[in-house]
Amino acid sequence: MSNTPNIKKEYVDTQFLELFFENETLFVIKNNESIPKNANISLSDENQNKPSINKESTITTSSPKEDLILYGNLKAKTLIFHYTEEQDTLYQQNKALLKNILAACNVPLGDTLFCNIWKNKDYSVFDIKKQIAPTLMFIFGVPTRFLSNYELRKSYIESNCFIFVWDSLDDLDNNKDLKIGLWKEMKNTLNLT
Repeated sequence: MSNTPNIKKEYVDTQFLELFFENETLFVIKNNESIPKNANISLSDENQNKPSINKESTITTSSPKEDLILYGNLKAKTLIFHYTEEQDTLYQQNKALLKNILAACNVPLGDTLFCNIWKNKDYSVFDIKKQIAPTLMFIFGVPTRFLSNYELRKSYIESNCFIFVWDSLDDLDNNKDLKIGLWKEMKNTLNLT
């Protein structure tokens, strides 16, 4: 049995991603490694000045599951989960709303790590949270089978992490009551004014 992780290349529409992650590096977390706490996640590469999407990361998960695919960065210790078969659909349609939600928390969109749970079907939200250790986490439109014990339209404080589980950004964008509900929950949980 080999300890070498499976290499899985994920191709992403780089033209679209440049709108949100200008000069940022995207990465894939590979099997059989964990992320050290307080790590600044980046790829080791001789040409770090060149943005690159399809490089392999030295950071991996500690289970025999499929590779964990994430994009963005963890500078703000913020992790956003979504569920969509097309990674760019969420952001093209909901960029303004997402930026406003993050701005209320003083988090720049470009300093946020994203996880499309559809591309990480072997994991639950809890599995990924445990590996990444964010301090702020939003879960938008993720089916209940991936939510562990989290419930929709609720917030949690767990292991020094504020967690908000809400409807998809599409639903929020089209339903004022859902937006107001999330804002009230954020104000109460994060003591926002």
